[in-house]
Amino acid sequence: VSLYESARRARATGQTLLPVELPSRTRSGATVWLELSARELADGASHGLHCIARDVTERKLAQETIRHQALHDQLTGLPNRGLFNDRLRMAIADAQRRNEVVGVFFLDLDRFKHINDSLGHPVGDALLIQVAQRIQACLRDSDTVSRRGGDEFTVILPRIDQPQDLSMLAQRLVKAFAQPFECLDHRIYVTTSIGIAAFPADARDVEGLVNCADIAMYRAK
Repeated sequence: VSLYESARRARATGQTLLPVELPSRTRSGATVWLELSARELADGASHGLHCIARDVTERKLAQETIRHQALHDQLTGLPNRGLFNDRLRMAIADAQRRNEVVGVFFLDLDRFKHINDSLGHPVGDALLIQVAQRIQACLRDSDTVSRRGGDEFTVILPRIDQPQDLSMLAQRLVKAFAQPFECLDHRIYVTTSIGIAAFPADARDVEGLVNCADIAMYRAK
């Protein structure tokens, strides 16, 4: 459909028909990407297209990998700071339209440096991966958890009815850390300090909300 639509527009405007990339399925059910280039064939009242297809699946996968790496933390696979800020900006705009609350959590692992220094960075990395998974398990599909850097994580909680609901969600996260983490033959008990900020009560933009949650986290610690 995209190819023929492109051809129709090209015919109407007199422009060159540019290559079109389309997904296609093989007989085995795998998805491949094809780059279709075409020229129009006209014979009186009849019209047709002469197409050449080129498999560009490798290029598409490489582009997607680069895009994912630019927006996600390499260790945990979570959204990075840039993607987090974009999603928080959208959540704020949506909350303004709906007259709702957006919550932001700022989490920091307690005594993580001691764990990293005493047990080694591979254990510390394994712990961060499991922490990311445990935080995600406590959240809704609409929430976003991001690794901000080091042992710091931030969470966006959109579409909250009352600011008081955020404290209950924070308690759920604190309880999730009660169980130990099994990391490379080490059983590790670790707690987290959580700071909470709410739009619009505490701040009305991305930087203000994150800063408020950060300050609250340090007070909690």
